[in-house]
Amino acid sequence: MPEGLASRPVEQLADGVPAMGFNCVRLTYAVETIQRRNEIATSAAKSTLSDVSYAKLMTNNPWITNSTVWGCFQRLIEELAERRVMVILDNHISDAQWCCSLEDNQRWFQKSRFPVQPWIDALTFVAGFVHDRTAVDPSYRYVVGMGLRNELMCWDPFTSVPQWRQYMGQAAAAVHAANSDLLIVAGGLTMASQLDFIKKGRLEPRAKVVYEAHIYNEFYVHPGWVSFGQYPTCAYLKWFLTSRVGTVLDVPAPLWLSEFGFDVDTFDPANTSGPDNQWFLCIIEWLEQYDVDWSVWVLNGVYYDRDGQKDSHESFGVTTDDYRVKNAAFLDNLRRVMPVKAPDYV
Repeated sequence: MPEGLASRPVEQLADGVPAMGFNCVRLTYAVETIQRRNEIATSAAKSTLSDVSYAKLMTNNPWITNSTVWGCFQRLIEELAERRVMVILDNHISDAQWCCSLEDNQRWFQKSRFPVQPWIDALTFVAGFVHDRTAVDPSYRYVVGMGLRNELMCWDPFTSVPQWRQYMGQAAAAVHAANSDLLIVAGGLTMASQLDFIKKGRLEPRAKVVYEAHIYNEFYVHPGWVSFGQYPTCAYLKWFLTSRVGTVLDVPAPLWLSEFGFDVDTFDPANTSGPDNQWFLCIIEWLEQYDVDWSVWVLNGVYYDRDGQKDSHESFGVTTDDYRVKNAAFLDNLRRVMPVKAPDYV
C-alpha cells in the first residue's frame, strides 16, 4: 500500500503535497502489488504493519476496510488529482519490500527475482487501467506518466547497453500500446546515474520517452576520499552530473532528475562546511542552471516496514513520522527550483 496511510487520513496526505509546493508525486509500486491487486487491503496491512500502525491505519482511514490493495492506490491518485497534483506511477521493484539491495536479484532483467514477462504484464495492466479509468473519471488525466523500473544495475559493461535497449524497448512499447497518452520514464544504467549512451540511440516512441537520473553522494564520492576527510568540489559534482546524465539534454531529449536526497534530519544551511549540505546546495545550483525537472527522495518520514524493521524512520524524508514538515530550511532551498517555466499541464 502507499506509505503514509497509517500516519494521516488520505485527504490530509494529499493536502500536504501542494501545501509544501510540490506539483507531482512519483508513486511507487511493486510487480507484486499488481499481482495481488485484488487482495483485501486490511489483509495485506495486517501482514506488513506493526500492531500500533495497523490501529492508526484503521482510525485514520477506515474506508480501507472495504478497499483492495489497488483500491488504496486509486484513492490516493483521486485525492491528489482533486488538488491538481500530477502522478507518475513508478515500478520500483518486483517484490513488495524495501528497495534496493545490490544482491537481491531484482536489479537486472531475467535475474531470478526479475523475470521480464511478469514485469511487462504489470506495466501493461497499469497503463491499460489508467487508459480505461480516464475514459470515465477525469481524475486519471493527472496520471501523466509511468516509470518503467527503478535503478537498474548490471556488472557486465559489454552486455548492459544491448540488454537495456532490448528490454526497456519492449517495456516502452507495451506501455505505449496500452496507453498512448502516457509519458514513459526510462532510467539509465548504474542505478540510474548513467545516461551517456543515449547519444547513440533513443528509445521509441521518442515523443513520449523521458529519461530519468538519480544522484546521491555515494555515486560519485570515492570511499578513499572520505577516509581522509576529503570531498569533491561543487565544480566536480556539476561536471559529473553533466557528463553522466546531462548529455541527454544535448541529444536533445527530456531529462528528469527523479531522485536525489540526503539526511534531512541534520540539514543546517548555516553549516556550509558540512559535505551533505554542500552537496545539496550544489545540486540546487545545477538544477537552476539547466532548468531540469526533478523530484526529491523522499516525501515520507517513516516506512511501514523496511528490511524487517517496523515503523522505520526515514532520515531522508521531507516530512516527520507524522507527515509534518521536518526541516523548513531544507524545503525553502527546494523552493528555489520549484517555479514551473513550461506551460501548465492542465
